[in-house]
Amino acid sequence: MEQIIDKIEESIRELMGGHPRDVLGIGIGVPGTIDPKNQVALAYGHIKGWKNIPLGERLAKRLKVDVFLENNIRSMALAEMWFGQARGLENFACIGIRTGIGAGVVVRRRILHGKNNLAGEIGDWLCPVAPIALDLSGGRNVWTCANLQPLEAIASVPAILKAVNEASRGNGSAGPGGKKGVISFDDVSRAAADGNKLVCDVVENVAQTLGWVVCQIDAVFNPQKVILAGSLVTLGDTLLTPLRKAVERFSSELQQELPLVVNSELGEFNGALGAAALALHEWKPKR
Repeated sequence: MEQIIDKIEESIRELMGGHPRDVLGIGIGVPGTIDPKNQVALAYGHIKGWKNIPLGERLAKRLKVDVFLENNIRSMALAEMWFGQARGLENFACIGIRTGIGAGVVVRRRILHGKNNLAGEIGDWLCPVAPIALDLSGGRNVWTCANLQPLEAIASVPAILKAVNEASRGNGSAGPGGKKGVISFDDVSRAAADGNKLVCDVVENVAQTLGWVVCQIDAVFNPQKVILAGSLVTLGDTLLTPLRKAVERFSSELQQELPLVVNSELGEFNGALGAAALALHEWKPKR
């Protein structure tokens, strides 16, 4: 744990260039649940020992600069609001997908935290696994699927890599591009761009589940736009096109207005961009 904090501090000092007086404040986006009032990182299941870390206080003491903490997915949403796909919008949602999955929800240009700062923790949502079909029997329309799984077990980066590996072993083929051994998400992205059928089939299944998630978010918050951010953006239209089709299909049957779904255009460091803007937004002059 100390190694992680030391690396964070080292990166910040490198950016500061040895001149802390020129820095008004530091914004940090961290994964998992947080306490933004006390600047504490509460928990994140994917990092061992990451629990109740007073990150803001510790870094502020070390660096002699005000530190502001935010969940990394909410940081992505802030970046989109100030610099990206949500400029000028009042209400939108940003779905961030990496090792974990979360949603940053903005209502009237304010990030929604919830009573215990748990708003947007959708990674454990039980979601349908593709194929998702419409059963017209029995006198009413019912969506059916093979089973339900946590969203992160279907659509996170590790879940997609696992699905691609299992599909490769299942048909006795090598991985994307004929690669043997460990497959990275960059391999998956390149294979998707090349139209690799195995990868495209996996991505299309993920798109169906994400389409369902978008419709649930739309039913609760009715955002003007839903923005995808994180690693899956590198899949481009291979993911976005079937995702939009799934959203259109589900929205039609659920009698919802079709939500607009787009990819972030801010790149892989959009969360850091949002965290930096958070520091500027929250900074107040000392009296």
